[in-house]
Amino acid sequence: MIGRLLFVLFLFLCGAGLFWSGMSDQGLNDRLAKEGVATNAEVTGRSTTKKRKGSRHYYVTVRFTDVTSSVNTTSADVPKEIYDKLAPGGTVGVRYLASDPNIVRVDGHTTSPWIKKVFGALLVLCAAAAFYFFVRRLFRPRIRDFIPPMAPPPGMPPPIP
Repeated sequence: MIGRLLFVLFLFLCGAGLFWSGMSDQGLNDRLAKEGVATNAEVTGRSTTKKRKGSRHYYVTVRFTDVTSSVNTTSADVPKEIYDKLAPGGTVGVRYLASDPNIVRVDGHTTSPWIKKVFGALLVLCAAAAFYFFVRRLFRPRIRDFIPPMAPPPGMPPPIP
């Protein structure tokens, strides 16, 4: 029983984390759309990282001049299609936050937080439903506690307790 409750708690925490990540991505998308400054940047490098299960993440390092005339160099994650098109020494359009020039999104790269938000909400709902049924099962009165014992049919000996 404790193992099941721990599993439900794990599902709830994973769902809440996934939902929070989606909300954070949505907030960043909104900030970049409202406050973002568009400019051209020089591609100074490319790199990839490989996770344990074989998935790769692609990054480009870009250098650009922000609105305060400071030169910023930062890394941005991009999908493979954009990564393959960019080479060091080339230029690419970027959008960055004037308040934090390290937050950069390469033009053409969009993130969709809806998948994270939907799956996170589903995990939270499933965990809540499972928790409800566990608690209901713990506190539900048993039917057999309220049914009086039946008398044996005529001619049969009474049951041995």
